[in-house]
Amino acid sequence: MTLPRIRIAHRSALRLLVLGVSHSATGKLWRDRLDARGAARALAITQRFQLPEMLARVLAGRDVELDAVEDFLDPTIAN
Repeated sequence: MTLPRIRIAHRSALRLLVLGVSHSATGKLWRDRLDARGAARALAITQRFQLPEMLARVLAGRDVELDAVEDFLDPTIAN
């Protein structure tokens, strides 16, 4: 699944919006919070682990590295 993105003018600057939504019900701006490196990490997570793009974007947003994805998704309690 690929998230649709559109550009709109907002306060003299172009902002990249997520899911085609410009503002929430409370008036807050919806925007892509991942930078280019985070977006690349999300794509790599999606491809390597066959995870949905949305989950991969959440993991990338939490700075989960590629070698830590499986442990993050299946944590264990160590003694």
